[in-house]
Amino acid sequence: LSMAVGTVIIRFVCRHADPVVATGWHMILGGLPLFALSYQLESQQWVEMNLSDWMALTYATVFGSAIAYGLFFYFA
Repeated sequence: LSMAVGTVIIRFVCRHADPVVATGWHMILGGLPLFALSYQLESQQWVEMNLSDWMALTYATVFGSAIAYGLFFYFA
């Protein structure tokens, strides 16, 4: 539900601000509560992550989410 609301709101924000910056803030503000919740509920899994797991998570976050989402709103 919050993703749907954020997607609608960010279209209006992108008219007055840089789409890439707006997308970055949208993802940060939406991701922090999810990160905190996952840390509370799944803390054991965070401890077991090694370097390759962190690199895969970073790659998926940056290229699979942030850049793709930013390009979507840049060209929309």
